[in-house]
Amino acid sequence: MIWILFLLSFFGSWLIAYMIRRQAIVRYLKAQAQPLVNRVHIVPEGGGLSIVIMWYFCCMVLACYHPEFMPVRLLFAMFPGLLLVGAALYDERMHFPPLLKLLFQAIAIAAAMFIMGGVHSFSIGQYVWTSPFIVILANVLTFFLFMWLINLFPAFNGIDAYLGFEASQICVLTMLILPINNPLFFLFAAIGGFLVLNWHPSRVQMGQASAQFLGFVFSVMALYFVSLYQPDIPEAYRTRVTYYSPSLLLYIMLCGVAFFDATYTLFRRIANHENLLAPTQNHLYQRLLLSGYSHTWVLMVSIMLNCVLVLFAFIAYYSRTAWVSLTVLVLMMVVFAFYAYWVERRYPYVTEKVV
Repeated sequence: MIWILFLLSFFGSWLIAYMIRRQAIVRYLKAQAQPLVNRVHIVPEGGGLSIVIMWYFCCMVLACYHPEFMPVRLLFAMFPGLLLVGAALYDERMHFPPLLKLLFQAIAIAAAMFIMGGVHSFSIGQYVWTSPFIVILANVLTFFLFMWLINLFPAFNGIDAYLGFEASQICVLTMLILPINNPLFFLFAAIGGFLVLNWHPSRVQMGQASAQFLGFVFSVMALYFVSLYQPDIPEAYRTRVTYYSPSLLLYIMLCGVAFFDATYTLFRRIANHENLLAPTQNHLYQRLLLSGYSHTWVLMVSIMLNCVLVLFAFIAYYSRTAWVSLTVLVLMMVVFAFYAYWVERRYPYVTEKVV
């Protein structure tokens, strides 16, 4: 049953992405009155909706037949993502004001956190703080962290397959840390089916709505894995395995490539007084491509960085000591600092239009 659902997720995602591409091409050619032979030059947006559709399909099937993968609470926490996707699709056509877009994102994240019960403690290694003030502060920081994850993923839709490839690596890294009853196994399959058509040279692009949705799913899953081990969560929602309780810092590490690239670029744009709402070509991965490296080589750099991250994550996860976790976090920042320095030397930051 599990492998059948995995294959259905993969091939279903590929088929839906193919149909989205075909329908978009037909509509475009009818509007332009061009012959069908020109379809190879068209790369429509929105193919990432295949990931959204197959993920919810898998969630429903797992909740019915394999609740150890998809507890009811987690299933309900995924539903606010539909509001996020709907608002993003509407925004692509009607162009919401920025504050209205943030409002829809905030509602989706707040609803998911409420359903999951929020964060009940803050931990670094063997130290765990559960005082009311720390818990409130941890929930506020978690909320803004998840808001940032939702908004940083669309920034990686700039070149073919990079966003899908990075998202699939995050799934793999998470499954390596927590391999038992991990529903990201099926999200990985859905992303893989989409990547067949999104691989360079791309025949369909993901779109902003699906990119934001990936950030939402990873945010909810991070909260889910942390909540599995909280003592006041009913036994039915806990995983009966001997793995340690992960912390949110672990997921920052697993999403480190995307998190660092987007955050570094954001601060550079703020320092240069650029328009933060305008698209940019100054992300580190984009500058590597502009510097002359091939698309495949840029993806290989991402693989190497994620291999380093999973090594750091294993050390921090299984050491269970605060000083090791903090040391690993510092080493991770050093690795990314050298990465940013290397990119800066190869292709310097280009200041864009100033506000």
